Amino acid sequence: MPFLVIDQQWIKTAFRLVLAVLFALFLGGCGAPTTPTPAANPNPAPTGPVATGNPTVALAVTPVQAEAERPDVMSVASLSGLNAQAIKGPIELVSARNEWVSTVVRISPISGPAVLELPAIRSASSTIDPKQFKAYQVLPVKVDVNRAGFVRQTGLPAAVESLPRALLPLPIENGRIDLARCRHPQKPADTSASALGSNEPILIWLDLQIPTDAAAGAYRSVLTLADPTSAQLVANQPNLPRPPIATLRLSLEVLDFVLSDDRHLVMVAQVAWDSLKRHWPERFEVIQPNLLSRTDRNHTHAVATIDELQRLAQAHRAQIHIPRLQPTVKWPALKPPQIDWSEYDGILKPWMTGSAFPDQVPLGYWPLPKIDYLDNILLSPRLEYYAAAASHFDQLDWLRRAPVLIDKLTPGRATLDERIAMSAEAQRVIASHPRVRVQMPLELDEVQIADDRNANLIDPRATGRLNCVAPGLISSSPLRKWPENLTRPETFLRTDLRGLIPYAGAGGDQSDVRVWAWVAFLRNARVIEWGNCLPATPNLNEPADPGEITWFYPGSWFGTDQIVPTVQLKWMRRAQQDFEYLYLARERGSAANVLPMVRVLAKPVEIQANQTPDPTYSLLLGTADPIAWRDAFWLLGRTVMIREPGAAVDENKLANLNLDTFKWIEPIEKPVILPRTTQWTVGAPEPGFVGPWVNLRLGIDIYNASDTNLEENKLGFDVPAKGWLVQPAPVTIPKLTVYQVQRHPINARVDPLRTPVAKHEPVTLGFRSGYSGRQTPVEFVAPVTRSLRRTAPLRMNGSLDDWTAYDAIQLGPLVKLMSRPAMQQHELEMASTETQIYSGWTDTDLFFAFRVEGLSKNGSVLAARNFVDYQYGRAWGEDLCQVVVQAVYEDGTTGPLVHAALKPGGNVWVERKLDPRLHVNPWENFNPNPMVRYVATLEPTVWRGELAIPWPSLIAESKTDEFARQGKPNLPVMLKFNFVQHKRDTGESASWAGPIDIGRDDSFTGVIVLKEAERSDTPDSAR
Repeated sequence: MPFLVIDQQWIKTAFRLVLAVLFALFLGGCGAPTTPTPAANPNPAPTGPVATGNPTVALAVTPVQAEAERPDVMSVASLSGLNAQAIKGPIELVSARNEWVSTVVRISPISGPAVLELPAIRSASSTIDPKQFKAYQVLPVKVDVNRAGFVRQTGLPAAVESLPRALLPLPIENGRIDLARCRHPQKPADTSASALGSNEPILIWLDLQIPTDAAAGAYRSVLTLADPTSAQLVANQPNLPRPPIATLRLSLEVLDFVLSDDRHLVMVAQVAWDSLKRHWPERFEVIQPNLLSRTDRNHTHAVATIDELQRLAQAHRAQIHIPRLQPTVKWPALKPPQIDWSEYDGILKPWMTGSAFPDQVPLGYWPLPKIDYLDNILLSPRLEYYAAAASHFDQLDWLRRAPVLIDKLTPGRATLDERIAMSAEAQRVIASHPRVRVQMPLELDEVQIADDRNANLIDPRATGRLNCVAPGLISSSPLRKWPENLTRPETFLRTDLRGLIPYAGAGGDQSDVRVWAWVAFLRNARVIEWGNCLPATPNLNEPADPGEITWFYPGSWFGTDQIVPTVQLKWMRRAQQDFEYLYLARERGSAANVLPMVRVLAKPVEIQANQTPDPTYSLLLGTADPIAWRDAFWLLGRTVMIREPGAAVDENKLANLNLDTFKWIEPIEKPVILPRTTQWTVGAPEPGFVGPWVNLRLGIDIYNASDTNLEENKLGFDVPAKGWLVQPAPVTIPKLTVYQVQRHPINARVDPLRTPVAKHEPVTLGFRSGYSGRQTPVEFVAPVTRSLRRTAPLRMNGSLDDWTAYDAIQLGPLVKLMSRPAMQQHELEMASTETQIYSGWTDTDLFFAFRVEGLSKNGSVLAARNFVDYQYGRAWGEDLCQVVVQAVYEDGTTGPLVHAALKPGGNVWVERKLDPRLHVNPWENFNPNPMVRYVATLEPTVWRGELAIPWPSLIAESKTDEFARQGKPNLPVMLKFNFVQHKRDTGESASWAGPIDIGRDDSFTGVIVLKEAERSDTPDSAR
């Protein structure tokens, strides 16, 4: 009996072990979320039963897996900034059926072998197979981000040399990615350099396509980073789960609708023939574009290359267009053109029918081929060619997707003569074939319609056969409305055309690409044209322009035969899918719900006819907050589902959705407040005060990002600086029109004897919406200080030994120049380093001295140039300081505006500003007599300088004789002044008064009051 008792106990123990094993396997299979606990040893030493191969090893798996959820090893990453930033928490995805979603997994540097396991994603009723995943390694590409456009658009520093751009495909075998296949991130072209042991993190881009038959609902899984050498702890039990190094939970919410394969917005990029020859010279160098053939063996690799480009683009819901592809055309005398379409059709047919693509969706846009030098051919044979080409495409049922392109060769908006000429040419093409369409770069109000005075313009009955440019992100108010009795043309967007205001483009961030799709929905555009999608640089070693959109890299750059897609191509797919969400919501009757969302995310700017376009307005575009985009996408999915076909709307759900949408819109639609101009004049002191005061008329630009015209708004000073006298009650400003920027003045008086001399406090303005009552604050710095007469001679040697705290007008960080994120968030950003500025004067000279930090560590002062390079109005490319100064007299008149650009090597570049109404470039070089003197001394990262400007350079000529007659000193009462430092290494620019957008901008400055030195001039606590 004792034996029997032992046997029963053994059976019970074995039964418990089997249950434990099954339970552990079940947890591993269904991807149950684990509870984070302190990190465990990633390679625990096997003990006891593990070493002997006992099946009870399964008991050790569950706690190890729970403890292995280590965000310091494996985490979600964001590629929106310069580097991949780790994000705490699990992967959280939202997707419709038949949609592609993406995430980036960041794996900390590891030395040993490792695999990333992608298990099935399960819900209560459905499973998504791991085969739906595609994986890529994210590799950096050299990008020259040290550009003013990039810094002002993104607010990021310009101190890096590469950005995560290339996506090298990784094979997935049995749901596992072997990280040994990953490249060294710093050696992307070296096929033998492994990421393992490189001491660099590995970035894995994961694409997941949701099957069309997946059940709606919540799905869960766990990504596992494991050591493959411990995969089979027991040789005869290969199904045992391996001890993970780390895990990362994945949650997926599948929405209850299917995204159509059809593209209701066509994202098309150009592929220049010269780019094909540059990147694949062995394939395209000797081939003429009209002779490219699928049947010629010598063209096999060239055809395979453009097929692969087209397939890769189409797989990302986009497409390419190769303008130089063309048929062979002969022009016999006195006969119509003879066109050989055989080779051309052979190239195009698989794309235009969709047979070349897995989803069988054909290209949605392919303009009629424009043969080389067609514009040099006489009008009559040119029209004959268009008619023949249109007939051929019509027979193939391609003509609806193939407009004739009329190009505009000059930059900027079309002049009246150009509008008339293009409209006349478009009409001639329309008349050549009954169904041909014409695409031209004119907006609707620029199209010239035929009338009794000119019958050669667009036939009013043919306006439906036009494709016109839709107003972009920045547009002018239409001069006339489209006639209601005429068919509206279709519209398209061009991202490669410079509009009213230049801006950095869409190359830096996903939101800057997505915003174009949302604008396309707002403008009813069906095509977005991008520029050349192949890299402009010849190889990986040459830095690229950060504003360029690149879809593909040649595989040879990375030692592979495959064409390598880019992160920016993934952004294109995301943008196109956004449009499909919007389109589906509108088709289901929810246009009224989505249009307000579109408007506040896109934030277009509309310039009035009499308004001068301001380059700063480009910083207002779009929404820089990534959280706003994330929440908008979830709201958009709910909006699509709220009205299901054939089902009644749940009014409670609709009310909740409307409430959530309103809550989301409210903080985003707040107006953007921009202090843009300062008008300084001398004023009489208030009763009981002595000395001259300063009057300020501050010009405030207000951009209404709301979907409604705002009325009964209030603007006032919330927190004036010390020494400022302001009206306590805010003033009422006129109605704010949607998407327009309107300027409103507000006044203040400043006592320079009471303001801090060297540490300048920000002034806070407050805007109160008359619609919502919400208060929007904004800060700025407009210093009012004094400059003392020097009573001792100044030794200009750059040491600053002759300057004391009594002479200081700045002790502390300057104000960073404007950036798009800071402007939209109303954040006043201060420079990263301290700055000291001193001022003094005598009867002959005005003196300034400065000490700035952050000088380049790369020996930039060893090279010098006798000019200043400006990008977006900012001095760029070298360490530089700028001084802007203008004399102001008691009667309000001013002297010439003088700008001095100071360089560390001792060079000074002096300019005076002419009347901008009479000069295209108002700044002229200026060599004053007596000359401006400047001296500098340098330490490793510190720059000291002293500057002497003779008063005759600043004095108004009209004042010289007047003061001579009155016997007064030829000196002003005060100076409009600003000081700007630009740092070459980081691209950071900062100013004394600000924030400003342009370094030598005189529209926003501070003031320096000239003051005689007295014994009472001692620094107080506020200084």
